[in-house]
Amino acid sequence: MKYGLCISLLFVSACSKTVAPPALHDLGLTGKPGDTANVAVISVTAPGWLNDYLIRYRLAYQSASQVRAYNLDRWLAPPPELLRQRLLVDGVNHNFALEIELLEFEQFFNSPNHAVASLRLLIRVYGAGDQKLIASRQFALKKTCLSPDAKGAVAALADLVKQASSQIDHWLVALE
Repeated sequence: MKYGLCISLLFVSACSKTVAPPALHDLGLTGKPGDTANVAVISVTAPGWLNDYLIRYRLAYQSASQVRAYNLDRWLAPPPELLRQRLLVDGVNHNFALEIELLEFEQFFNSPNHAVASLRLLIRVYGAGDQKLIASRQFALKKTCLSPDAKGAVAALADLVKQASSQIDHWLVALE
């Protein structure tokens, strides 16, 4: 009887252990959107598997086709929305309508101690008034993560989005 009670108490105490909620991350979205007079109309879409809150990674050295996600870390919003907000905060100021397809947004481990973040997008630029296709371009950026973990992935992906925002802005200036 004593052993049964002890086992029951151990089971109850193990089950009642409080698990901390996942840490939530964004792309460093500080500040308000830029001047809204000439802000491009921005639409961001992504495959279904990128439309959730998971921070994804692949152990390329082990199984490059297997996508995994961090258990204790999540995005504050799905990556397409985070990207759209970042572009608005950065004030991509042009009289265009942008359709952006987020194609890749994840971390790749080449070895247990080395990871690279990858961002790939396809952008179509339309005239703001007539919706006529003006140009399209694919952007592909990679950055070595400072640490091989979720923190490293978030920091590298946030930096890649900033780089992409700057490159998009320069490209749009050339299209005007």
